[in-house]
Amino acid sequence: MIEWILHELEMQPNRLFYIRELAGSDKNEFGLLKREKVLEYVQPDECNETYGFRRSEPLTVTRIGSQYWGISEDDPEADPIPLSRSDMGRYKFLVDHFAARIQVANDLSGSLCRLDQRQFFLGEKLVDHKRIAFIFGLFNSDSQAQNLLLSLRGRLGLELEYIVVITPSYSVSSLLLASQLERMQVSVVPLKATQNFRVDIATLIKIERNLTADQEKDYETYRYKCRLPIRITGEVTGSGNYLVQVGENTVEIGEVPFRLFLRLILELKNNKMGIISKVKLKTEGYLSEDAEFQAVGRLRSCFIRALDGLNPKEFIEAYQPKTLRLSVHPDLVGGNFERLLAQGDSRLREVVQKLHQST
Repeated sequence: MIEWILHELEMQPNRLFYIRELAGSDKNEFGLLKREKVLEYVQPDECNETYGFRRSEPLTVTRIGSQYWGISEDDPEADPIPLSRSDMGRYKFLVDHFAARIQVANDLSGSLCRLDQRQFFLGEKLVDHKRIAFIFGLFNSDSQAQNLLLSLRGRLGLELEYIVVITPSYSVSSLLLASQLERMQVSVVPLKATQNFRVDIATLIKIERNLTADQEKDYETYRYKCRLPIRITGEVTGSGNYLVQVGENTVEIGEVPFRLFLRLILELKNNKMGIISKVKLKTEGYLSEDAEFQAVGRLRSCFIRALDGLNPKEFIEAYQPKTLRLSVHPDLVGGNFERLLAQGDSRLREVVQKLHQST
């Protein structure tokens, strides 16, 4: 239902929704949205009310005694239609309440505010010292969106490296407009292209990672093979896989190999060499006696297309015989470990708690 409501708002941002159409669409979800206070009841205006449910032209509502009647102004000879007060009941979708969910999902700072009828400022964040503003926009065509999108930088009045505009379903069709927005570093992202409302910034912006002199010295000392940033997002797919961001790519890792991956990260955080013996991994329950090669192979296979040409065997590395390590600088590895803890998975809790304490 919420997708349909948002699509309707792209067509008409001030649209109100009749109780009958909301309840008729999905009564349970209608009730849920009311409880979540995303929908707000709008009292009928007894002095100036119209009724337009499933009508090409709205009826003018008049009250005679205790009865409401819908009268067609275009066809005065048509019989008036009796209406109840509940027939005229409508709800307003509170876009700012919904937009707050996007704000939280993207860890944005700043106050949410309405820019105009179709755009809401959600907040901003710093990514690798790049200042990025987030907007929620309601558009249904390029012609409608063009002036609003192209004027965003001037209207925001902020020193921004990038602007992300999140929409319910609209995406840019015009090649000219797309080129203009690209030059202005404005990106339009439909909700379907997000992960639970979270925008994958790495797919939009070329992240430049300049290592410090000490970090470069560590690369010489410990001979790390990978220079891509690794981020544990804390997000889980519907199928139970964990999402990990590697540079500009996102990979899915199943629960068992993910536990092993976290243990390798923990070793790297505790010791820059990052080497841990397979015997210890077996003792701790991260590898099994009879399937260690399959387990390591499954973990490596998750990264085949995410390492910019680096062999996964050099990423999950057997640096010495019968050992494993994650071959990347520990400063490039981080994540939302609080979010992982909130998932409540007891099988991950011990290693995640230790990682959370080490960061």
